[in-house]
Amino acid sequence: MNDKWSPHAFVALVLIPFTDNAISCCWYSCLPLYIFILGKDLVMLGIVAGVVPILRMIVLLLGRYFLPGRLEFMKIPLQIQCIMLAVYNLFYPYSLIATYLNVYGMIMLTQRAIYQTISVKVWPDNRTAALRVSEACWTIGYCTASFWSGAAYHYGGWEAVVWGQVVILSVTILLELVCMPHLCSWKDRDSQTTDPDPDPDPPLTSDDVISDWKCYFLCIGMFIFVFGYAVEWGIFAPYLSAKFGLNTLIMGVGQMVGDLSGSMLLLCTTSTPLMTRQHRGIFQLPFGLVWIALLFSLTLFGFASNNKHLAMAAQIIMGTMIVLSM
Repeated sequence: MNDKWSPHAFVALVLIPFTDNAISCCWYSCLPLYIFILGKDLVMLGIVAGVVPILRMIVLLLGRYFLPGRLEFMKIPLQIQCIMLAVYNLFYPYSLIATYLNVYGMIMLTQRAIYQTISVKVWPDNRTAALRVSEACWTIGYCTASFWSGAAYHYGGWEAVVWGQVVILSVTILLELVCMPHLCSWKDRDSQTTDPDPDPDPPLTSDDVISDWKCYFLCIGMFIFVFGYAVEWGIFAPYLSAKFGLNTLIMGVGQMVGDLSGSMLLLCTTSTPLMTRQHRGIFQLPFGLVWIALLFSLTLFGFASNNKHLAMAAQIIMGTMIVLSM
């Protein structure tokens, strides 16, 4: 196919990456609060959220081994698995085992390598544009996940969130089967092009290669960012609810505003018409990581304060900083 928009391209480049993150990240804004209200410990939820990404990585590696160049065939099975576990959770909404299994299904859903594989095969003549569109929609799904799930939980509880999960994924699978039947058709698996990109990126120069110490600096910094934000993301709902009486709708809006702000700033720092190369330098290594880490640490202090407005502002800015750090 060429790089023209079509129902096929819309499903592949917009719908699949958007629903991946809109579903896989939705539980953070409400499930910890739900378990907290049930009077249960959050430790097990943290263990599940920490172990499942490792399983997700193993599944992806197995997929690359058994389905080299054909990762798209994993998409619908993962979506069906997520729906089945969600339905099971609906039958047993107060069962922590059913809830944790549902979390497992949601986390397993977001496989970036899979939707990226689908994207470049939809627009094989313009893979860079395909990846930009799919990554943008993936980011929007991540940014809006807290809002829609927080609103659903506020008005209908955890069951409303799970119902939203089932409906969104069911519609997505239906559109995939209608617009992209090759995702479940093995007879066409060898007909898809794997030609190299006709407009590849230019080779790296010495100016593009960063030194070893910057690599270590980046790895350590990213570990701190992801660890700190994951902790905040896992506890902000019960914490702000218990301390300030905030509901999930308000917290979801705050989380979404912070993430969207970070996405817009990231667009500005990487867009030549909006910012010159010299100005972009302060947002790049090593300076970018330093000032982002400084602001991120300040938001942690604000988040732990006894002032409701300061804590909410810190939550918003924290979301902005973590998006910029990525």
